[in-house]
Amino acid sequence: MLAISTVIIILLAVLMERSFITKEKAEIALMKAVGFSDGSVILHHTLRFTAIALIAIMISSALLMPLMNLIIDPIFGRMGATGKIAYQINAAEIFGLYPVIILTATVTGTLLTALCTKIIKASDTASIE
Repeated sequence: MLAISTVIIILLAVLMERSFITKEKAEIALMKAVGFSDGSVILHHTLRFTAIALIAIMISSALLMPLMNLIIDPIFGRMGATGKIAYQINAAEIFGLYPVIILTATVTGTLLTALCTKIIKASDTASIE
């Protein structure tokens, strides 16, 4: 399940970053015309996704325990489980390993996609409307 989620997260990060680059082409060109280097533009785009991923990880970690019974019990109930379900929670995996894997996948996908900003030149500011 983690592998499928990681692939989906990477695909979403790549898709969103490409759409942001396309939409913000004039702004990126203006940043380069003002003097920002390619590395700082790439870092800006990567840190934006990193901050959102960290916020999402914190919110999901905080809501995991209170909402687990509310969400998962009806699913098991439809499969025939009638009694109280005892969950085995490995805190090191759930709150340590999985968030690190998800954050790494998000940052890697965004960073590799943000490298596309290198093809935008400062002279592309002429397309600003």
